[in-house]
Amino acid sequence: MVWFGFLSFLIPVFIFLNILSLAYWLFKKSKIALLPALLFLYSLIYFPATFAINWKGDEGKAKEFSVLSFNVSFFNVSKHWVLNEYNSTSINKSSIRMKEWVRNNNADIKCFQEFYDHKDSKIFNISDYIAPDSCYYQFVSGTYHPRKQTLLSGGVAIFSKYPIYNKGIIFIDKGTNNRGIFADVVIGDDTIRIINVHLHSMRLKKPSSYDSDAFYRFVKNIYMRLKDGLLRRNIQADKVYDFVQKSPYRVILCGDFNETPYGYVYQRFNAILDNSFEKAGFGFGFSLNNSVPFLRIDNQFYDSKEFKAIDYVTFRNMPFSEHFPIQGTYLLKPKDHHLAAE
Repeated sequence: MVWFGFLSFLIPVFIFLNILSLAYWLFKKSKIALLPALLFLYSLIYFPATFAINWKGDEGKAKEFSVLSFNVSFFNVSKHWVLNEYNSTSINKSSIRMKEWVRNNNADIKCFQEFYDHKDSKIFNISDYIAPDSCYYQFVSGTYHPRKQTLLSGGVAIFSKYPIYNKGIIFIDKGTNNRGIFADVVIGDDTIRIINVHLHSMRLKKPSSYDSDAFYRFVKNIYMRLKDGLLRRNIQADKVYDFVQKSPYRVILCGDFNETPYGYVYQRFNAILDNSFEKAGFGFGFSLNNSVPFLRIDNQFYDSKEFKAIDYVTFRNMPFSEHFPIQGTYLLKPKDHHLAAE
């Protein structure tokens, strides 16, 4: 299973190399082109998860709502700790502009991963800032600061303009910031279940140098991190999968999945839910904003029997986190009966 997980990261590379091979052998007018042609036809099954083509229509406004999902990288507070520059003007600027963007975003429901909130900080008192005058109901699943051992509101969070009448934790991965939570949100006479997850991180970094010994250690470290990440991420995904299957309400699942669309986790959820990028997005939808920028690891899944995805946007104009925010807009489909809070 581990090796299949590794290969899933390379599928886009294999497809690209195969297209080059097909073009070469077609140019040579060789029968060998048949093999890459067949492989190209087979690779088309991955096309919807790689590149989306959807046209916007006039869907009306009834029962329409939007969901933002954003890994905010702790609003860059870790850079203050690491650099010991809590008053650094440049870092403060990125943190402030990010929280301003989050506050000004008009989504009805906002889901955050790597969320950070410090009530005594002028910069990082995030919850009160993005939800002034209690305009959002909120559920924050917190964690301890690893050094100060001070309980902070950090981890994952759900903010909703609609009432939250039930909430809870699906899993917590001890020793990390990875966890999954849910909130049952009442929209009119309907209740929907919002699930926000941050699955185990890949934590890939550039090698410190490129001499043979350092590069060998780098490759070995990457292998161990990928192996550990794949196994732990699959276990977490299985817990969320079972939770989705047992949900009494319509489900929207979003978050940082830390895996490409070709891996086990994505395919497992895609078997029971539709992906908003595939159904309402356009382009590649790359969501990672770091040294490996060509990956889409942030997702929103939804039950197509209950919802219709009418829009999906990746906000690449918000560059201050290691992830770009993603936002889906949905219509609630009519039902013969409605489940709502009593």
